[in-house]
Amino acid sequence: MAFLDRYDIARLADQGVFAAIRELTTPRAKELLRELQKLRADGAVDEGLAEIAAHWGGRSGRRYKSAEELQKVPRADAPRALETLCAAGWAERGLKAICATCGLSSFVALPDTSAHASCPGCSSSATYETGASLTVYYRLSSYVDLLSDQGVLPHLLTIAALRRRAERTHFLPGVDVWFDADGRDQAEADLFGIRDGQVLSGEVKPSASEFSPDQIKRDVALSVRLRADTHVLAATDDIPQNVTDRAKQECEAVGLSLIVLTRADLIP
Repeated sequence: MAFLDRYDIARLADQGVFAAIRELTTPRAKELLRELQKLRADGAVDEGLAEIAAHWGGRSGRRYKSAEELQKVPRADAPRALETLCAAGWAERGLKAICATCGLSSFVALPDTSAHASCPGCSSSATYETGASLTVYYRLSSYVDLLSDQGVLPHLLTIAALRRRAERTHFLPGVDVWFDADGRDQAEADLFGIRDGQVLSGEVKPSASEFSPDQIKRDVALSVRLRADTHVLAATDDIPQNVTDRAKQECEAVGLSLIVLTRADLIP
C-alpha cells in the first residue's frame, strides 16, 4: 500500500521494466532452494554443488548489472528500461570498483565515486571497470529489491491493469482475512477491492503453472466467502486454455463473474 500511495505503478508496465527488475532482484533463500532442487533433480555431484555455493557466497549485497548483461530484456530496450527505473526512483546508477587486494568487486553509486577509486570493503585502492569506456551499472533500491523478492510486483501489475479498464477503482494488494474471533479460520487474498461498484477478489501468480485445479477451487471459494462479485485470475506469463476453462467452470458454479489477466494484459 505504501508503494501504491507513493509511486505511479503504471510505469511497471513500460517496455522491459518488469523484466529488468526481475533480473536485478537479489537472489535470496527461495531462489537458492530452487537452484539446489534443480541440481538434485539433474543428478548433480559435489562439483556442481560447490559451484553454486561459490556463486551464492558473495551475494550478501544487492545485485547490479549493466544494460549489456540483461538477458531477458531486448538489447534495444534495456537502456531505456533501466533509465525508466532510475527516473522513477526505483534504481540507481553506479560504477564497478575492482579491488586487487581483497579480490572483491563492488557497486559504487555515481554520487559516491571519486577521482581515485577505493574498495568499499577493505578501503584499499581499487580501479573502476573500463572497456572502451566506463561501464554504467544499475542497482535496484533496497525497497524495490525487497518488493520484487517478496513477489509483490505481479500484484501491482494486476492492479494497474484493472485501473486501465475502469476509472473508479480501489484495491488492496494482498489481504489477510479472518472469519472467526479466535483467528483459526484464516486465509489470504492476493487481490481485494472495488471496481465501478463491484467487489473483486482473486489470485495472482508469477507463473500460470501454479494454478492447479485444487488451487483454483480454493481461490474461487475464498472469493465467495469474501462476497465478491467477480473473481480475478492473473499471471505474468501466458495462461493455458485449460486453466481458464477450469476457472470459468468454478466461477459459473457459484455465480461469480471472471476476469482473466495474462502477460499481454499486465505488460502490454
